[in-house]
Amino acid sequence: MQVEYWIGLFNAAQMPWTWTWIDQTAYDNKTAQWDTQQPAAGLNAGGYCVYLAWSESAADWRWLAGDCDKPRAVLCQLPASGSVPAAQSPFSCAAAMSLSAAPAYQTIPLTDPDFSQHPQLCAALCRKDDSCHAFRVVTGGVCELQARPAAAIALPAAGETAPPLAAFNVSVRLSCLRFGLDFVALGSAIATRTLGDAADVGSSGGTYKCLPEYRVNMVLARTVLGVCDPAACASLCGAAAWAGNTTCSVFVHSRSRCRCQLGYNSLYGLDLATDVQPGAGYVACMKSDADWLRFGAVNDPSTVTTTLGDKVLTLHPERYA
Repeated sequence: MQVEYWIGLFNAAQMPWTWTWIDQTAYDNKTAQWDTQQPAAGLNAGGYCVYLAWSESAADWRWLAGDCDKPRAVLCQLPASGSVPAAQSPFSCAAAMSLSAAPAYQTIPLTDPDFSQHPQLCAALCRKDDSCHAFRVVTGGVCELQARPAAAIALPAAGETAPPLAAFNVSVRLSCLRFGLDFVALGSAIATRTLGDAADVGSSGGTYKCLPEYRVNMVLARTVLGVCDPAACASLCGAAAWAGNTTCSVFVHSRSRCRCQLGYNSLYGLDLATDVQPGAGYVACMKSDADWLRFGAVNDPSTVTTTLGDKVLTLHPERYA
């Protein structure tokens, strides 16, 4: 049996080329020893931790990105008293969006500097507090710490109503969930409410996770007009396949335009989030948990150095003309 070794390198933001050594040594791609088609193949399969294995093609030891939870031998390990870098558990965030979470249990008013211009400070406060499972930075520079949102994410019982799980909110500069499982649960619950039974269409490729009012970057393979129901768009995506055994893994639906855009590789251009257009009836849905978590990590202030302006990041908008 081939022996594989963890080497102490992981992908903090769950996005390409954001590798971090566990001892905080700077990653240098010039000295990396990636195997053929790595790390892309590993990332696409949800692998965010790097291990060393013998490569028959290279006749040498090479790096591969793999599942962080799989048992392997180790070449580098922190002592039990050591602390894993905080960035190893990235926040999953959306800008200008109010995500479902428990009411704020602590509101930290504007000080110096402004939280809206330095949201990483709010993220740091949340990380230090075990009770904090989410946070929001609202207009005016206020940082709000929130408890676990699981109850709010749960679907209501028959006959009951519940507020939207996610809604455009111009007063929210950034809204973040601390744990990936909460973000996946949120996306799945939004998909169930938005798509109904179609949320499970093509379940062999993963059930859909969705966010309203958002569009995302992707390789746009097909645009279908006259599709006014997002569930019908999900069904088209579940059945779509193109040359090279490429299947539909992401779609963007506009209810107001009755337009369904089907595609794949939602990491296209590396950056995922495009502009939010409230009122256009957009919903962006992805099948892969890995793509969904990378989508949420785009605006993570603890791993991305950026100053949020008055608009959400707009990247490659011409692909949605």
